[in-house]
Amino acid sequence: MNKPTRYSITLLAILTLSNANTVDLGELEIVSTTRTAQKLTKTTATTEVITDTMIEQKGYVNLAQVLNDIAGLSITQSGGLGQTTSLFNRGMAGGSTLVMIDGVRMTDGSTTDNKAILENISLSNVKQIEIIKGGMSSIWGGNASGGVINIITKTPKNGLHGSIDGSYGSEATSDMGLNLSYKNDSISANAGASRLKTNGISAMAPEDAEKDGMSQNNYYGSINFTPNENNTFNFTANKTLTKADYDDNWSADLANDDYSHSDGEENIWSVKHRYSKDNYESIVQASKANGDRTYYTTGYYGDGVNVYRFQNKNYSWINKYDYTNGTITGGFEYLSVNGFNQYNTYMPSTAKYNDKALFVSNLYNLTDSTMLETNIRYDNFSKFNNETSYKVGIKQKLGDFEARANYGKSFDTPSGYQLANTYPDSLLDPSATKGYEIGLNYAKMIDIVYFSNKVKDELIWRTGATWSDPYGYANANESTTYNGIEITLNTPIMEQLWLSANYTRLFSMNETVIMADGSIGPKIRRPKETANISLSYEAIEKLSTMLTVQYIGDRLDMDYNAYPAALKDTGNYTLWNISAVYEINPALSLDVYLKNMFDKEYQSVYGYNSEGRTLEAKLTYKF
Repeated sequence: MNKPTRYSITLLAILTLSNANTVDLGELEIVSTTRTAQKLTKTTATTEVITDTMIEQKGYVNLAQVLNDIAGLSITQSGGLGQTTSLFNRGMAGGSTLVMIDGVRMTDGSTTDNKAILENISLSNVKQIEIIKGGMSSIWGGNASGGVINIITKTPKNGLHGSIDGSYGSEATSDMGLNLSYKNDSISANAGASRLKTNGISAMAPEDAEKDGMSQNNYYGSINFTPNENNTFNFTANKTLTKADYDDNWSADLANDDYSHSDGEENIWSVKHRYSKDNYESIVQASKANGDRTYYTTGYYGDGVNVYRFQNKNYSWINKYDYTNGTITGGFEYLSVNGFNQYNTYMPSTAKYNDKALFVSNLYNLTDSTMLETNIRYDNFSKFNNETSYKVGIKQKLGDFEARANYGKSFDTPSGYQLANTYPDSLLDPSATKGYEIGLNYAKMIDIVYFSNKVKDELIWRTGATWSDPYGYANANESTTYNGIEITLNTPIMEQLWLSANYTRLFSMNETVIMADGSIGPKIRRPKETANISLSYEAIEKLSTMLTVQYIGDRLDMDYNAYPAALKDTGNYTLWNISAVYEINPALSLDVYLKNMFDKEYQSVYGYNSEGRTLEAKLTYKF
């Protein structure tokens, strides 16, 4: 174990012995564990919530930056803002974590693993981000075997309110936003827009090559109508437009590729009716998410155009009933998934499937200190084998200690792209994950979790040693195991100083990457260990500062520009950031962010740059 890791573990061990006050999260509500609102404490799952205040304090620009600070999650990015981003949740690939906006799934069926396009998700209208770790297919269905990330958008406060914010920083990066909202006893509305733009950095090394910039426009709105105390009608819509330059792997001059660029558009709408009376609640929802991405490339064999499209339609009816010792939730769901990909005028790759499902979840308080959670769900698919998923969890409180354990089965469905590009004579089925976690929490201050997930029929890319050999997607013959440990700490050190820290260590990731010689190579781009430390200090009543330190351990990657492709070690690195938030007056605030303050050069994807030292200032006016 290297020095940075030893220092991180030592610091965690020392600080957990302090007798500091704790934070009461009992009143915070989340919706992602049962699809209905409930208190954060009313679940056995490992759950983290990132609020809009935290987003502002750390100066997050996109969702990838938020997730990169969470225990168990790691992010890779092929360059700076707007470049291809991948998520690994407890070592599992991005398509194993269901990313949603207000419960609308953003899985992209045109990708190679059903992952959400994180670089195209804006943070301009976020109230909180709910992160549920561990298998959640028993509630949400496919592509939730690693967990769920649900972005909850803002809701209006009573009266007329608004905000205007603008920021400017290194690489001519600007971020502007406008929001207006209104609420009275029967109606509320929220609307806004934002624009993020940067000259960027060169996506591929070297750093002094041609820059690859990006711009992103986001527009959103919602209307709520409450005719009486029992009924609420809601409509929400969101549109994101993205343009980005990038460096194509096949271009003649790689990093100095000044032609390759992309256009992207994502649209979301949702209609919802909520009925509640006494102990009963019913939610009927119809939603649609669709995306269209076009990549204009240049290479050794001429220019090309890649088109990717996805569409998710969802209809659900969720029912919740509170009884004396618990809560039972159940519902019906219909899902339609479509993925499309085409290169130039070649035959397109397209596939579509439907899913009809029902589920039931029961949270039962055995005693005042013992909670039992049981979920089961059945999914009926039009294209491949049906699936039954389940979860059993228990949580026991003993004084300041709280122990929990969860065991369950989840699954990940093939993407439309995978279904259209199978290995010869292969019929793809969902991959099945059986996993468990054991957690121990002390005084809501320190949390330790051991997790283990075993994936059967994992969806992998198969190819041979030469270009003429067969290739395509198939279910792996061998099971894959991911296990490790997470440690999270949140505690005040003194009245004005607060410490947050986490550490993750992956013990095992069975190998399934096929090398050119036919042998099995290692899982790539997953760091074996990560650590994050944040110190928040309220210098004066209106000024708060934060120092964050992030350590990313060793990880392996592939050099795909070599033939045959070769393994590379991207090394480990430590990043230091500092921010300050100053309240000029109750309506006006100034935020300043200095990121990567020591200008560390590092690569999260082999051959691709990452941002160096950046400075940004943000001014916000609220009324």
